[in-house]
Amino acid sequence: MRPLLVVCSAFVSVTAYADPAAMTVPPQCAAVSTVPASATIPEPALSAKLSLAECEAGLRFDALQLAPDEASMRELYNAAKPSLAMIDEVIHTNDPEYAPRALQARRDMYIAMVTRMRDSIPPIGPDTVGPALQAHDAAHEQLERKLTIWTGETQPR
Repeated sequence: MRPLLVVCSAFVSVTAYADPAAMTVPPQCAAVSTVPASATIPEPALSAKLSLAECEAGLRFDALQLAPDEASMRELYNAAKPSLAMIDEVIHTNDPEYAPRALQARRDMYIAMVTRMRDSIPPIGPDTVGPALQAHDAAHEQLERKLTIWTGETQPR
C-alpha cells in the first residue's frame, strides 16, 4: 500500500505544479515556469517551481526602492516570502536531486537580499574622504549588524 501512496503523491505533485490555473505567472517568468505537458515525473515540476520562485523574486526585488533601514529590510523580506515558500515546498518534497538544489536556491535568495541591502548605501568615489567616508563606513557597519538575521541563512546546513 505504501508504494501506491508514493506514486500517487508524485502524480499529484506534477499535476498541481503543471496546472496553470493553480498560480498566476508573470509573463516574464512564463518560459522558465512551464512544465512540459508530457511530464509524468515530479522533477520537471520541481525545476519549474524553483525557476518561477527565482524569477518572481527578481521581479519583486527590482520594483523596490531600498534604503539602508529596517523598513526596506521588511519590504525586501515581504517581497521574498512567496518565493521562499515555493522553495520550501520543493525542500519538503525530500527529492534527492531537487531538495539540495532548493536549499541552495534558498541560500542564494538570502545572498541576493543581503547584496541588495548593501547596495542601498551609495558607493564611495575617489572624492569620498574624511567625514563623508566615515559616514559611509558607519552606515555599512550599522547595516551589517541588521543583516546578521539573513547572513545566517546563507550558510549550508
